[in-house]
Amino acid sequence: MDPFSVAVICAGIGAVATLTAAVPPAATFIYDAAKDSLTSIDYIRKLDHNREKLEKELEELIAFANDIDQGRVKKEEIKNTSIYKVWRTRVSEIEAEVKASTREHERIKEQPGKKFYADKRKLGKEMVNKLEEVTKHMEKGWSIIKNY
Repeated sequence: MDPFSVAVICAGIGAVATLTAAVPPAATFIYDAAKDSLTSIDYIRKLDHNREKLEKELEELIAFANDIDQGRVKKEEIKNTSIYKVWRTRVSEIEAEVKASTREHERIKEQPGKKFYADKRKLGKEMVNKLEEVTKHMEKGWSIIKNY
């Protein structure tokens, strides 16, 4: 790249940095609001996909818990620990929560109009959060196995 092009690019980067520093708080607020609204749209747009992903992850979590319960994991003393019992109880709670979300998804899935926009957005966000929880709970289960 020739020296002139480098100078133009550097000048542009400097101008962007200066502009960024000079952006008023209101512009930042507007940007954040727009970003949140895009996220809300994604929650709705990806609702079916996130439901499928959540159900798959839950299935794996339940299978993992069942493997421990049925002795397929060779550390028998795990099942007698309080930490495992709390973890296993939470697996059952998560399963019930996911089933409730699935029923809610079926209820609002085909509902048209703005009336259900907020419901779909809320459910989409709930499913994304629940998916993260399922993943973390699976990791916690592996951690319990490693530590015993």
